[in-house]
Amino acid sequence: MARAFLVLCALFAMSTVQADPIASIKHVVVAGQSKSIATENTGVDTPFSIASIGKIFTAVLILQLVQDGRLNLEDPAAQWLSRDVVEGFNGLAGVSIKQMLQMSSGLPDYYDDRYLESVFIDQKKTQVPEVAIQYAYDLPVLFVPGKRFDYSNTNYLLLGVILENLAGESYSQRPQYKAYFPV
Repeated sequence: MARAFLVLCALFAMSTVQADPIASIKHVVVAGQSKSIATENTGVDTPFSIASIGKIFTAVLILQLVQDGRLNLEDPAAQWLSRDVVEGFNGLAGVSIKQMLQMSSGLPDYYDDRYLESVFIDQKKTQVPEVAIQYAYDLPVLFVPGKRFDYSNTNYLLLGVILENLAGESYSQRPQYKAYFPV
C-alpha cells in the first residue's frame, strides 16, 4: 500500500501537462441524523456521498493492479472498458490509464447541470456508473489526451468501471478489503 501511494505521488510529480485557469461516488457508513431540507433518521446502512475522496481509493486500487502486473499505466482505456462505453466516447482514442489518473485525458465531465438535475429527481437511479457515464457520451473531447489538465470526474468514474471489470465485483465493496487489508 505504501508503495502504491508513493507511485501515485510520483505520477503527479512527473506530470508534464499544463494546468488550466475535476466509480464514481462512493459511500461511508454512519449512524445519527442527517439534516438537509428535512430531518431524516439515519442508520448504519444509510449511504453518504464522500465525493472526490473516492478518487484517492480509486487511484490506490488502480496502482495496486499496476504493481501486481494486471494493468499497465500506458494501457489504452478502451482495452479495459465495454464496447458500449468505448463507443459512447467515440472510441477513447489515445486515452491511457495514466492520463485518466492525471486528469489529462481530455474527457468531458459527466458531472454537469443536466446530471445534477437528474440526481435531484431520482438519486438511486442516476448515481449508478452505467447511468452517470452516459451524461458524458457524445460530448466533445476537451483537448488532445496528455496535452493539458482538466478536472473531469469522468476519468475516475471510468477508472472505477475498469476496477469492476478487472475484479468481477462491485467497486463499492472493493476498498473495504483490498486497500486496507491486502489479500
